Formats: sequence, C-alpha cells, structure tokens
Amino acid sequence: MQNRITLVNLLLPAAVTQQGGSPRPALTSCCSSGCSLPSDPSIDAVRLSDIIASQIQPVIAHLNGVGNTFMLGSEYALRIWLDPDKLQGYGLSTTQVLNAVTVQNTQFATGALGSDPAVKGQVFTVIVSGDSLFSSLQQFRDIILLQQRRYSRPPQ
Repeated sequence: MQNRITLVNLLLPAAVTQQGGSPRPALTSCCSSGCSLPSDPSIDAVRLSDIIASQIQPVIAHLNGVGNTFMLGSEYALRIWLDPDKLQGYGLSTTQVLNAVTVQNTQFATGALGSDPAVKGQVFTVIVSGDSLFSSLQQFRDIILLQQRRYSRPPQ
C-alpha cells in the first residue's frame, strides 16, 4: 500500500503538494449518493454542477471519515485561445502564458496573524483574506503576460 501512495504522490501537481495535500488510503465502497435539482429555473445543469463542485463537495470532502468524494457532472471551464503570431511578436511562449495564468489565478489558504497559539503578550489578531480563483472572463483578460522593467537610473 505504501508503494502505491508513494507513486501517486509523485503524480500530484506542485500546487497540491505546496498546499500540503497528499494521498491517503481509503476504502472504495460507496456509502452515500445524492441527486440535486434546482428549484430556480434560471439555474441550468452545468451551473448547478459548478455550484456543487465549488461550494458543497469541498465541505463534504473535509468531513471526518470521508475518504473521497466524486461527482458526476462538470464544472465550468475556460479555453484560452492563443495567437501564435502575437506570441512570437512579443517573444512569448505558450509555457510563459501558462505560467502567468497559473501564478495569477492561484487559490491559497488564508488564516489569521496573532491567533492561537500566539506568543505571550500578543494583543492583536489580524484576519488574512485573499482573492480566490478567477470567476469572470474579465479577470482572465487582465492577466499580465509581459512586463517591461523600468530602471530608476539610466544605463551607463
């Protein structure tokens, strides 16, 4: 079993391991299943799947005793089309574009500074919050792909 966990750990994306994610053994029996239908007619099946995947499934997955969750359905996705001529004109590669998207559209854990366990005499607690993954097309349009460096002194 440990050999399998080690092999799976090597396949995890860097973002998962950086957040402390790791594989764990679990039973593969299905204990429960559910079905959801929207009462609001403006919510279609894809939107409902996205709501469940982004807001309900993570909560269930973190319940004590739940080893794994899976969902039949799909979340929203965004396909990014690249113009090879423009990329070449700016001297960019597809890898650089992917890196820019990955760096600027990152989900990270937030918390508090000065909360327990705190050093003796700690008086203030500051809640840390941050933006989550992008949720609009405009946020993807605003990704910075290339930035020119400006020097404070003229080159000699």
